[in-house]
Amino acid sequence: MYGYPVGTVLMGNLLAYPDTPLPLTITQISGYLKQHIEKGFSAVCVQGEISGCKQHTSGHTYFALKDDQCVIDAICWRGTKLQTPLHDGALVICRGRITTYGARSKYQLIIESAEPAGQGALLYLIEQLKAQLTKEGLFQLERKKLLPRFPGCIGLITSPTGAVIQDMLVRFSDRLPCRLLLFPVAVQGSNAVPDILKALAFFHQHHPRPDVLIIARGGGSIEDLWAFHDESVVRAVAASEIPIISAIGHETDTTLMDYAADCRAPTPTAAAEMVLPLISDLQDHIHSCMTLLRRALYHEYSLGQTRLGHLAYRLQSMKLAPLPAEQRLDDFFDGLVKCISLFIHEKEYLWKLIGQKLGQGPIRDIASHQNHIIRLGQHVTRLMAEKMHTLESLLGNYDRLLAQLSYQKTLERGFSLVLDGDEKLCSSRGMAVNTEALSIQFYDGRVLVSVNKNSA
Repeated sequence: MYGYPVGTVLMGNLLAYPDTPLPLTITQISGYLKQHIEKGFSAVCVQGEISGCKQHTSGHTYFALKDDQCVIDAICWRGTKLQTPLHDGALVICRGRITTYGARSKYQLIIESAEPAGQGALLYLIEQLKAQLTKEGLFQLERKKLLPRFPGCIGLITSPTGAVIQDMLVRFSDRLPCRLLLFPVAVQGSNAVPDILKALAFFHQHHPRPDVLIIARGGGSIEDLWAFHDESVVRAVAASEIPIISAIGHETDTTLMDYAADCRAPTPTAAAEMVLPLISDLQDHIHSCMTLLRRALYHEYSLGQTRLGHLAYRLQSMKLAPLPAEQRLDDFFDGLVKCISLFIHEKEYLWKLIGQKLGQGPIRDIASHQNHIIRLGQHVTRLMAEKMHTLESLLGNYDRLLAQLSYQKTLERGFSLVLDGDEKLCSSRGMAVNTEALSIQFYDGRVLVSVNKNSA
């Protein structure tokens, strides 16, 4: 930039000479513009919609005022008294002055007061669409699907660049192993809506389908998040056959897609924490299950010992009926073995399911404990078999003793038994003479006899 015509005053004391053009510094031009703009716009009243409102840690609030065609940056200094809170989408009337910021070659409005002017246009459109979709039933809780407890594959719909995907990957790293499928999309701008619809269609046609989908992006103004208020996106999310987690913006950001999704996460990282459990939590749960299993097995073993003790006591009092007692004992023993076997098989099936989710490392641990429990079960079975053998031997001894002490064995050795009718005669005293009921019992039969007492 070169000199101006003779007589032009810059900054009040700078003259442009006609013979030698004098170059101006950027600071000189910036100061000239600042002086004239602040002088011409020292008091203005502007109506517009707030967008991109952000409060700095210093206490100052930075945002933009816009209408349907233009946007102007605005600043509200810390300590300024306002009649209405500043937030995205609010339609306000602001009073203040316009100044320039030479470091960025921009002009901005310094807010001195603000009052509400009605609902913002974008928020009005959102509320209208929300009321329509609510009336259609798209946001009903009955339509929402449950999230899988242990998903094997997760579909991610987000931008491939930026902090969101990196933060989510960090969260996934210490959780249950899972396959991740990323469909890169634009998360704002004119391409955002078509990209999101393509991603949803892709995952529904993919074989096998992911178990759950996560649609994520970072925070932003209402304009930045506008794609997630789009009617076509909201309807596609509501119609999805795959459970969807909406993880848009910060915790205070809410979009229409949040209402249509099956679950809303306050942040993208929270979505990663929500969909997959920590490996350490699963390991603690498995250890708890194994502890309960050991207790249950010990209880079954103690119960089996108690039952065997009762059966042994009953066997001692059943000397006259050994065979039915043995049969009932066999039935009890078979029932106990079946109960223990069924219990072990059920726990083996549960361990296999959990092991498939945890990977090879925990599977080896589970297999080791499984083998230990199987050995314990075999030991219990062996102990019960040994106990049964001992009881059977004892019962056989009792049976042989009974057989040897019976009078039938005595008759077989050459002895006989004198009977008077059905009564045993052990002495000659009181024997009736010429009785017809007297008989002698040999081992192979009975013979009737008559007795003459005088001749005897």
